[in-house]
Amino acid sequence: MDKGMFPVMIYKYIKENSDEDTWLTPEKIYKFLRIYTPDIQEESTWKTVSRNLEKLADQFEEIRIVYKDDCEYNKTEKFIFSEIKKIYYNQRFTTNDVRIISDAVIYSRHLNDKDRKDLLGKIAGLWPSHSNKWYSNALQDSSDQIKLETDLFHNLDYIDFAIREKSCINFDIMSYGFDKKLHPSESHEGFTPYKIYIADGIYYVVGLLDKQKKREDHFAKESGEREPVYPIRRFPIHRMKRISLDEEHKYVEIKNTVLKDMSLKDICEGEYNWADRLVIPWNAKGPLRRRPNANDVQFLVSKRGIDALADVFGKKLSIQQKRTVKKRLGSFERTDQRFEVTLKNASSSDWNKIVTLLMKYMEHDIALLSHHSTLNRFVVRLMSHNVQTIE
Repeated sequence: MDKGMFPVMIYKYIKENSDEDTWLTPEKIYKFLRIYTPDIQEESTWKTVSRNLEKLADQFEEIRIVYKDDCEYNKTEKFIFSEIKKIYYNQRFTTNDVRIISDAVIYSRHLNDKDRKDLLGKIAGLWPSHSNKWYSNALQDSSDQIKLETDLFHNLDYIDFAIREKSCINFDIMSYGFDKKLHPSESHEGFTPYKIYIADGIYYVVGLLDKQKKREDHFAKESGEREPVYPIRRFPIHRMKRISLDEEHKYVEIKNTVLKDMSLKDICEGEYNWADRLVIPWNAKGPLRRRPNANDVQFLVSKRGIDALADVFGKKLSIQQKRTVKKRLGSFERTDQRFEVTLKNASSSDWNKIVTLLMKYMEHDIALLSHHSTLNRFVVRLMSHNVQTIE
């Protein structure tokens, strides 16, 4: 073997087999190198290890060498091979980085088992301590939470390409059948994709269908309007099949749609009806049609309630002031601190979360100060879904 390959081999071995938790010794590197140098004298192999370790430690700051007195080698000092206690590669990713990335793969709703395991195997290589198939139990534990397999990531690549190239696409939309598999339900042509976003763990693409454009053009012509503002549709990307580029239809610029001047945040918080068309509030004006302040929901909460709301709604919350609430318990009167919290521009999906929180927490922690009529409508709606069967 060419001696010029030795530093490359040693570097690769250290990088792929060590981290801050799992480290190597000069003996391990020596044994590794002896596999490729059986015809070389042992003393020569030891010298090769020593010489290359010093060069690599000087050249790559990621390679860390710790002496027996637990002091780390500094290239400004003399290199002492006989005093080395451990050698490791300071990996670019931390254990927390690897855990976060791994969890995203483990709990992905759309990866199939093979892709999930392949990705986790690659991620494990980012931190060699994790290369012992540690994720097998996690996969088993999460199996009930994972949705059916889809073509999500293939579709994401295709749609992202179409957005970058400003191309229209054709596709089929699938629906789940009794066999829990996807089956074709409708086909669309001339779809102009604009943005991809995530809501409740589902990837959506928003854009304009050619048939909607033609409909709005017809209405604009009949009513004498100069420039129609096109509505949009959204589609769940994991249920799209047979995506292909459409060269017959013309790409429509986003400035001609209701998405004009909207940020991705505005789009994500938008309301959608049964046809997935962006709903425009009746009292909104202009191209950026925001919901009025009447959609702000107010709560009276404890510190525990603030934690619960913040975990769910994040920066959409604002805390106005403290309140002192007096409570009588038998012959005792207790004074507690409460906070007024406002949830800005609550959407329908937000209300689903609000109802869940109100069911989970006591009034002591989360109490509704506004929109009692909205909550009543939710209760009535839930009651209307209560079906009794006759045997």
